[in-house]
Amino acid sequence: MLKVVHINHSDFGGAAIAAVRLHKGMLASGLQSKILTYVKTRNDFPEHYLLNEITCSSYPALTKLKLLLKRGLRKLKLIKDYEKTHLANRPSGFELFTFPFPDFDISNHPQIKEADIVHLHWVARDFIDYHLFFTNKNKKIVWTFHDMNPFTGGCHHADDCIGFQNNCFPCPQLKNTIDEKMANKVLSIKTVALQSYPTSNLVVVTPSNWLKLLAAKSIVFKNFKVKNIPNCVDSTIFKPSAKKETRDLLNLPVNVKIILFTSLDINNPRKGMSQLTEAIKKIKLKDEIVICTLGHNRNNDFPNSISLGYIKDEQQLATIYSAADVFVLPSLAENYPNSICESLLCGTPVVAYRTGGIPEQITEQNGIMVPIGSITELAQAIEKVLNRPEMYNSEKIHQAAKNLFSNDVVIPEYEKIYLQLINQVN
Repeated sequence: MLKVVHINHSDFGGAAIAAVRLHKGMLASGLQSKILTYVKTRNDFPEHYLLNEITCSSYPALTKLKLLLKRGLRKLKLIKDYEKTHLANRPSGFELFTFPFPDFDISNHPQIKEADIVHLHWVARDFIDYHLFFTNKNKKIVWTFHDMNPFTGGCHHADDCIGFQNNCFPCPQLKNTIDEKMANKVLSIKTVALQSYPTSNLVVVTPSNWLKLLAAKSIVFKNFKVKNIPNCVDSTIFKPSAKKETRDLLNLPVNVKIILFTSLDINNPRKGMSQLTEAIKKIKLKDEIVICTLGHNRNNDFPNSISLGYIKDEQQLATIYSAADVFVLPSLAENYPNSICESLLCGTPVVAYRTGGIPEQITEQNGIMVPIGSITELAQAIEKVLNRPEMYNSEKIHQAAKNLFSNDVVIPEYEKIYLQLINQVN
C-alpha cells in the first residue's frame, strides 16, 4: 500500500488544521498516512509523530547534549537568535518573515525515508534545509502551499511586491535591517536547490487559484506542475444546526444578531478586528448585536462581545458557526481560509474583504465581499446580511460548499496526484 507522510511545522494554526484534516481524511479513506510535526501539542488523532533534531539523528544522546549546550549558550547570550538579529529594525505592519536555516536534516527521519510520498505543508521557520532535503532527487514530493513563503525570500505575504518573480531585491520588508539583501540570498538558496530537482518528481498544490498563479510565476517553481485543490473539511461534522439549539448549548443569547470573528491571535492587526469594531459602530442596529470571538487574546473595544477562546474541538466549532447569523473575516491578506470553508459548510453566510483566494469561496448566494479597507462598505454588507436572512439558504450554502471541499471531493484529487507521481502518468 502507498505510504504517505505529511510534514508540518506544528500541529496548531491554519496550515496545521488543513494538514491534519487531510491526514485524518486519508486514514478514514483507507490510505496509509502519517504526519510529522516539529511542535507536537496534541494526542487526539492517530499516526502523529514528533520530528526534531533528536528523532532525525543517528546519535540521539549526543544530539541531546548538543541541544542542551546550545540552550545554555543562548541564555548566556553567547549565541544570537538569527531571526531577532537579522530582523531588528524591520518596518512595522508586516507579518511573519522566516529563514530556512535549521540545524538538522529532516530527511534523516525514518518515516520520511520509508515513505513513497513526502507531502510537505507549512515547513518554514528553520525547519527545512533546502539544499539537504532536495539532494535525494528520487523522492516523490507533493507540496501544499498555505502561504507564499515557499517561493519568496522569507516573507509569507508579499502584498503588492513581485520580487519573488526574479531576485527579491530590494525587499520592502527588510528596509533598515542588518542585511537588506537577505531575501535575495534566501531566494537564491531556494532556487538553486530546486532548479536541479526533477520536475516529474514534485507537484505543487495550492488551495486557491490565486496562489497557484503566483507560484507558477515564481522563479523557484515556474517549471513545476502547480495544481489547485481546496482544503478539505469534514462535512459530517461541519453542517447546519438549528440556531436556538446551538445557542442554548453555548449559553448564548437567543434574541440578538450574532457576528462571529475568528483568528489564532485576535489582536493580529492584519486579521482586521479593529476594522470590524469600527464597522459595527456604523450599523444602526448595533445595540441588538453581539460579537463572538474565537482565538487567543481578547479584544475589549466593542462592549457587546463574548470571547469563546481558542476552540480545538471541531464539533463545538461547528456548533458555534451554526449559532452565528454571519461570519465576518476582514483580513487584509489570506490564501484560502479554513474558517470560510467551515462557516459555509455550517450554512452561515460570510462577509469578507476581497483578497487572496477569498473571491473563489464567496458568491452572491453565500455572502458578500467588499473592497479591502472600506469600513463603510463592510458595515453595509454586515447590515444587509443581518437584515435579510431569507436571502441565504443554509442548506443550499452547505450543499454548494460540500461539493467543493468535503473529504469525498478533495482526497481523491490528492490520491490521483500520488498515483501519477508513483506511476509517472501525465
